[in-house]
Amino acid sequence: MRKRARRPRYDAHPTNRRRGSACFLRFVFRLRTYHEQHLPRRRMLPDHSILQNPQPFARVPDLPNNTDVKIYTKTGDDGTTGLIGGDRVRKCDPRIDCYGTVDELNATLGIAIVSLTHPASRALHARLVTVQNELFVLGSHLAVPDATPVPAYLPPLEESMVGRLEMEIDEAEQALPPLKTFILPGGTEPAARLHLARTVCRRAERLLVDFSHDRHVPPVVLTYLNRLSDWLFVMARLANHHAGVADEPWVK
Repeated sequence: MRKRARRPRYDAHPTNRRRGSACFLRFVFRLRTYHEQHLPRRRMLPDHSILQNPQPFARVPDLPNNTDVKIYTKTGDDGTTGLIGGDRVRKCDPRIDCYGTVDELNATLGIAIVSLTHPASRALHARLVTVQNELFVLGSHLAVPDATPVPAYLPPLEESMVGRLEMEIDEAEQALPPLKTFILPGGTEPAARLHLARTVCRRAERLLVDFSHDRHVPPVVLTYLNRLSDWLFVMARLANHHAGVADEPWVK
């Protein structure tokens, strides 16, 4: 009895595998778009549930439809990188340095977040995740060249982000002992990492101030980073306060 030849799998051919992956990604993005448009947005969870459900609460920006995500493209092998809108610039361009430093700040905050293990720091954990999402928005807007319109899929830069930071600073200072002298970065590990993030934030601000002399930078970006560095200083003190560790004073 002759054996029946097996039909080759549809995805055995590389072209079919690529086509199937692209269709799947388009389905995912369209499904997310439908979810955002037709289903209610998830509400902020109470503080006591943050450790049980540590997902970010800020809305995730939609990607353009039919976008295939690939980690490596080889287009930057010549030392250039693409901006939003399609323009390409050298990787040493001041614009890349600016939003690259914002990305570095975001990564520094991630290191601080994973060190927050004290139960009293659950609310601080959520606030830091919110800031991380906002820094992604800032970096995305900085990646748009001056002559390119801001794409509709990018979340807007809002003054309310600055107002929220100010409110959280005022709220935290009510719980902290008055500051009567300069303090050294340190105390607990989360506080030390937040102080490190503060210095990266200041560096990002300095780069953007210089960049804004001959390029357009939305004013809210500079205001936000200036306020964020103050916010990080206060949150570092708050992390020490939650752990019952006093700030280390500067001894002259």
